Amino acid sequence: MATVKMIARERKLATKYNSTKRDELRSVIKNKKSSPQEIMAAVFDLQKRPVDESPTRRTRRCGQCGRPRGVYRKFGLCRCCLRHFFTRMCLPGLVKSSW
Repeated sequence: MATVKMIARERKLATKYNSTKRDELRSVIKNKKSSPQEIMAAVFDLQKRPVDESPTRRTRRCGQCGRPRGVYRKFGLCRCCLRHFFTRMCLPGLVKSSW
């Protein structure tokens, strides 16, 4: 189970790294009307920014237990909690597959 300290640290980092500046730089790079000098300047500025700021590096955690792996986006739960709730029929609409 995830410690409260780890979850708090990830939330703190998420607020620290505001991705608006990163999004602006990426939009300059992808814009077809930008000049080559603007694009190169945006690329260099983007490389100087911290790597952990990238949205890809953020981990999703289970809303119930805080587990960082095996989390389903649709439910916001890890596979263990999903199975736990499914067996107790707390999640309507799920059907156990069999073939």
